[in-house]
Parts: sequence; C-alpha cells; structure tokens
Amino acid sequence: MAGDSASGGGILTVSRLRDICLFSQSTGHYSQAGRIAARRSGRQESSSPLLAGCPSRFTRCSPADPHYPVRESGHSLPPAFPMTTDFQFTHGTTVIHYRLTAGRSTRGVVSLKIRADGVVLASVPPRVPASAVHRLVREKAEWIAGHLATLATRPATAPAPGLRYADGENHWFLGERYPLRLLPHPQARDAVRLAGPEIHLFSQNHHPDRAFQALYRWYAVELEARIRADIGELTAHMPWVTATPPFRLKLIRSRWGSCSGRGNLNFNLHLAKAPPQAIRYVVLHELCHLAEMNHSARFWRLVTERMPDWPRQRDWFKAHGAQLMVM
Repeated sequence: MAGDSASGGGILTVSRLRDICLFSQSTGHYSQAGRIAARRSGRQESSSPLLAGCPSRFTRCSPADPHYPVRESGHSLPPAFPMTTDFQFTHGTTVIHYRLTAGRSTRGVVSLKIRADGVVLASVPPRVPASAVHRLVREKAEWIAGHLATLATRPATAPAPGLRYADGENHWFLGERYPLRLLPHPQARDAVRLAGPEIHLFSQNHHPDRAFQALYRWYAVELEARIRADIGELTAHMPWVTATPPFRLKLIRSRWGSCSGRGNLNFNLHLAKAPPQAIRYVVLHELCHLAEMNHSARFWRLVTERMPDWPRQRDWFKAHGAQLMVM
C-alpha cells in the first residue's frame, strides 16, 4: 500500500504496510502489531495535512519516576486538528464510527483502539499520510465489527469511584485485596508495610494525598524488585538477550507494558496489584518483543514455550484489570 504527501518538492511514500497495532477494550489486549515504514524521496519529508502544527511526540503518562507518582496521569494533548477528524462508514449492517488522532510513534506504528462507547480511535503518526490510515480502518472493518458486537452484549457499568485512602478501605496488592490501616506514629513519616492480612500505613498526620503517595512509593519498591528478579530468571533462557534490558515504572491507563525499538521496557505501576504470575507474564511478553517486535506466530511461540498457561494470565487482566486502574 502506498500514499503520497507532497510539500516543497518532497514526496512521502508509505512503502510498506504490514501488521498494524490493534487494541480493543472488549478484549483488553493487542491482537496484531507492526509498523508502517516510510521512506523519503526528494528534498524533504512532509507531514500529512492532518498533523499540521502538531508535535511529533506528546506525553500520555505521568512522570516516569516511580518514587514520585501523581494521582492523576498527566496528558499533554496536541493542538486541535485543522480538519474534521470524525468519520463513519457501513460494514455489512454495522456502522463504524472512527476518529483520527495524532500518533507519537517515530517508527510509523499506527494503532486502532476501540473505546468502551464503540468509537474507534485511529492514530496517525508523524509523516504517515492520513489516507493510509483511512484505508487501514476499512481493511480492518471485520475485526472492528466483531469487537463492536462483543461490546454490545456487555451490560453497561458505572465508572468505578476513586479511592478515599481511608482507614479500612480495601486495596489490591499481588492479586489480593487488603484493608488499609492508618496507624498513628510519633516519628514515622508515611511508612507502609504488609502486616499479615492488612496493609499498615504509619504516619504522624494522615491525609489522603499523602497516603496515596506513600502507598504508590511502596508499590514501586515492591514491583521493581519483583520485575528485576523476573527479568533475571527469564533472560537466562533467552539467547536473544545479551544484556539486562533497562526498564521504568509508569502510572499509565492504556497498557500493562511496552517495549521500544531501542529495547527499553516500560511497565505499569498498577502491576503491583496483580498476582505474581500475571506480572511475570507481562514481563515475559515484553522480553519476547526484544526478539519479535510484533505479535506474529513466532512471537506467541516464544511466549508459549516459556509460559504455556499465559492465556490464563491474560484472562485475569481482562476480568480484573479495570479494578487495578482505580486510584
């Protein structure tokens, strides 16, 4: 598939359209991944008119430092698009509504994400023509229609209320729910520890925001140690990993982990609330991306060889993932 965008004598050619990154909230995981590869001919690559004035990258998560998490993930959104971004077409008996958004992938990765309200979000990375994304949405119409049908069968649920960080309130940790106990201490300053069937938070003066910060600092310490151990054990049997890959913890809402083209791993801080085997599955998933930057049959063979029951872990996230994201 090819598409052109000319500006100042430059021609942008989308030279290859392979598997595209697809995500559905009805299933909770990406079903395919890959990239649109672009090459430049002429003097200069140009951006799609859709992205005029938009930055090539923008933050979608809170600060990366796990020791200073924020309660709400910060979003720095690009400027409004200069043209209509909402579209629709009919596939069989299904009307598909989709919206073009500014993508941030420097590797030309396009993502299709189905929101809970049925709107499809299609990202347009820098230097990728919007026309190529329009064609992609229509090519994936059958996949989209299938997940829209699944969403239609699910009962409507009210959004989960935020946590109050009050004494006795239940909080997730390693797949279990523990009551949070706020205990006064004349010297301790927001110290957290697991004490049998409870999470104890010691503080001189309790405040919900400080309790949140203390709990997530504790989550970060516990999760970092667990992920570091999992990486050490798993990479010992991965010939394609020659050095321990760096990783960061982030508070994000859209995915449990990611692997960059440079081999840097990111993990969602909310993983501290998941069972140990589910955490290990996410770590394994991202480590296998160091060998296969896609979700091809070979990628899933690598995962299955090292964790045959990975579908069970994925299903756990489908059933409980939304609860873990509540802050």
